Parts: sequence; C-alpha cells; structure tokens
Amino acid sequence: SDEANLQTTDARVISRAQPPSAPSSPRTMLILLLAVLASSGLGIAISVGVERLDSGIHTSRDVERWTGLPVLTVVPELKGKSAVSGSRPMQIVTSPMSRYAESYRNLLVGLNLSNVDNPPKIIAVTSSNPAEGKTVTSISLAATAAAAGKRVLIMDCDLRRPRLHLELGVDRGPGLVDYLAGQVELETVMRSDERYRFQYITAGSETQNVLNLIESQKLRALLTQMKPHFGLIVVDTPPLLAVADAKVIAERCDSVVFAVRWGKTGRNTLIDGLKHLEGNAAPVSYTHLTLPTNREV
Repeated sequence: SDEANLQTTDARVISRAQPPSAPSSPRTMLILLLAVLASSGLGIAISVGVERLDSGIHTSRDVERWTGLPVLTVVPELKGKSAVSGSRPMQIVTSPMSRYAESYRNLLVGLNLSNVDNPPKIIAVTSSNPAEGKTVTSISLAATAAAAGKRVLIMDCDLRRPRLHLELGVDRGPGLVDYLAGQVELETVMRSDERYRFQYITAGSETQNVLNLIESQKLRALLTQMKPHFGLIVVDTPPLLAVADAKVIAERCDSVVFAVRWGKTGRNTLIDGLKHLEGNAAPVSYTHLTLPTNREV
C-alpha cells in the first residue's frame, strides 16, 4: 500500500526547548547605559556652552587673568534698605566698621601705596559702560578720604549723563558747565555736603558743547588750581565706550580707578574699555564691584 511505501522519518529529540530567561529585544541595559552616557555628555556640553556665553566678571581673579593687572578691592553686596543706590555711600558714615566701608578704605590705601613718595591726588573714576558703579564708587571713595581727615573735592565730569547731583539729592546746577562757559564764578559752583564732609561740583546746565568744554584749558587750569588745596580730588567721568570724554579727562588726572560690576561687565567689554586708555599718562587701578541690580552709573 501507499502507507507502506512511505519512509519513516529519522528524527530524534536531542533536548527539549527551554523558554529564554530574558527577552532578546529590546536590550534594556544597553539602552540605559547609552542613555546615561548621552545625558552626561549633553550636560557637559550645556555647562561648557553656558560658561562660554556668560562672559561676565564673577571674581577678582577674572579681572587679573584677563588684564594681567591687580584688583585693589572687592566691594561686598548690600541688601535691604542699604542696597538702595543713594544709601550705599552713607555706609561710610553710618557704618564705618562695615565690610562696605572697609572695602573702600582698602581702595584708598591701595591708591596711596601705588606711589608712596607722591600719592595720586586727582583720581578719575570710570567704567566701560553705564550702570557699572562709577558714581557710587566716586562718592564712596571721596567719603572715605574725608572720614580719614582729608580735605576732599568731588567733581561730576560726566556732562552728558550726570548723576552726582541725583545721588547727593541736590540741584544739578549751577555747576561745572556754567563755570567753564564763563557764566558764573568758581565760588558759585563749589558746594559742601555736611553728611559726607566733602566739597563737590555738579555737572551744571545741559550743553551741546561737551567735548570742547572737556578739552578746554579752563578745565585743566581748574584741576591744577584745586590740587594744592585738597588732599584728594575725585573726578566722576563718563563711561569709556560711550564717548571720548573720559579718555581726555583721564589724561589730566594722576590715576584712574576702573569700576567693574559683578556679573554685568563682560570680558570683552573690560578689555575694550582698557584699550581706550592705552597710552594714557595716568596709571590704571581696578575696583571689582559686587552690586545689586538697582539702576545706577
């Protein structure tokens, strides 16, 4: 029969099939390992990117590393009511033992030690851009010198965007512009502040002739005339990257304090500002400022 003619299959069971202990796919452990490695690499890439994008000054070492020049002082951040712009310099008077007051004593000592035999008497205070602390620095430095017994004069030579009168809470004029223009006598523009115990000259009237007044022989003569009568003259200048005024004024001073604001002043901004002072006769000093976000110059 047909069934008899069929060959019997030569097949044997070698071993019985066993179900796998784990699925062959997806390979979970491998995927997890790759995910961990990828996330770590992404985190490193993001941190490096953020660091490169954030070129702001955060430590005095940043200034020294990027400029090769020393920092004279680090001004601590003030909080609460003390952080209000006009209240900061008053720390010199009301809290003479505070860290804020001590930081400005360090600045004053550093300036005096820069030339022991002939300490600078006319100090220009500037910055790269507005809102980096130069006006508050000017007032605080002047108040510190006055507290040390010096006769001090502070002048607002930022004739385009003056702020000294705002910080002191006085009228803008008559002031430097009016004197340089020959409209008033010097005695009219010289005023005294009883709180800080220094004398001051505000910017005065608005003018379209700023650079001519700044470059005038009358301003040079004024600084020369005042120098023998004061232990320190602090000159608040415009920002260096905004206009040419600051460079002109700095050339008439003995030394320059460069205000740097924590987290705001950028590396390139700092370097560009310094380039504007290259070839200037007055040596440059530095102050590293840690300030709140309140608007100020």
